[in-house]
Amino acid sequence: TTDDGLTLSGQWLYPKKPSRKVVIFCHGFGVNRVGSIKYIKPYLRRGYNAIIYDNRNAGNSEKRFTTMGFAEKNDLKKVLDYAYQVLGSECFAGTHGESMGGATVLLHACIDNRVRFVVADCAYADLTKQLTYRLKVEYHLPPFPVIYLTSLMTKLRAGFYFENVSPMREISRENGLERIPVMFAHGKEDKYILPKASVEMFEIKKGYKQLYIADNAKHAESIWVDANKYNNQVEKLLDVAESHHGINR
Repeated sequence: TTDDGLTLSGQWLYPKKPSRKVVIFCHGFGVNRVGSIKYIKPYLRRGYNAIIYDNRNAGNSEKRFTTMGFAEKNDLKKVLDYAYQVLGSECFAGTHGESMGGATVLLHACIDNRVRFVVADCAYADLTKQLTYRLKVEYHLPPFPVIYLTSLMTKLRAGFYFENVSPMREISRENGLERIPVMFAHGKEDKYILPKASVEMFEIKKGYKQLYIADNAKHAESIWVDANKYNNQVEKLLDVAESHHGINR
């Protein structure tokens, strides 16, 4: 149950042997938890529990406004609370998000120090910049006054301004998220959210970080173009995160 009383629907997938390791997946805008299944394999192979769930206003979860990461980051925190209830205080948890879900896991990592690693796939760096770009591409319009008026309307109806959703700004505020290993992934041919969003966040991220730009991949297609290469990058991230905390593979 979210902070504002919505019930989220999801599934818990178990590894062959019980463990206290868990990864939580966040899907993108306009889809549901099924979209997260393609990322699960390397985690289950390494003994992780996997949680996939429908965001608010998606799939079987209760319907209310989608907030592009603003409320969803707090929803993810509640899902992690639940994982800790089940697995106990020695829980070793990471997150993996795609598109809007990628922005969500980054925003969440900035407010929850229990996260041990993050994979952000084709995330936007700043919602205002992303919507400005889409407005130009799809309607050939400048940001003023459309972006400003719709941001005000969104605040009145859904409780947030577009400027309140900026993973890049929050990463910078949190000292570049130095404490958490992060993998940024993006398709080189992504025209929906440009790869430079991941590049910009990678550049301000401090500490251990990876940047995987998949050749010939469009939006949210990096895993499909070369699953082995993608999953090997995930394995490298997990090696670093687990070794840092003394977790046995």
